[in-house]
Amino acid sequence: MTTGFIILAGGKSTRMNYPKHELMLNNQRMIDFIVNKAKEITDKIYISANESINGYHITHDQRDNIGPIEGICQCMQLSDCDYYCVMPCDKPMLPISIYKAMLENIKDKECIVLRNSGRVEPLVAVFKRSAIETIKQRINDGHYSMTELCEALTHTYYNTDLTLLNIKTQEDYQLLLNQFEYNK
Repeated sequence: MTTGFIILAGGKSTRMNYPKHELMLNNQRMIDFIVNKAKEITDKIYISANESINGYHITHDQRDNIGPIEGICQCMQLSDCDYYCVMPCDKPMLPISIYKAMLENIKDKECIVLRNSGRVEPLVAVFKRSAIETIKQRINDGHYSMTELCEALTHTYYNTDLTLLNIKTQEDYQLLLNQFEYNK
């Protein structure tokens, strides 16, 4: 069983006015922090971004402005892993244990999606290789919603009740820094 890890860093960061992956956390860029977490699962790490990130090979979208489904598709086409963990760059405190548990629980489904406190988080998921054809078809048909993609696949949910901070603004970033210092 081979596992790839897809990091989504292609957002426009319009509310942050600064690339989120370049924000500093624990004396390293947020992208480095996330890559180091991903290495606990695999060394097959793929980063989807709309700009170069120093130190990494980046996968760029072939079609513009259709969202994370395109980044996931492009990354999945780079290799032939059996499973792909997907993590957005703006949730750096997401425990890697979540992905380990999802890999253990995906069983015969094409994807497993985090459902946190009842809320579905379609960008925190594990996809089987077999999902690539459905992903391509949905893109070709103009259906870009990640939630709808997950519903179109055979799927299950991994339920948890975590406090997940999504970094969208400078205020969120400050909360992250405070949380990180508190948890040291």
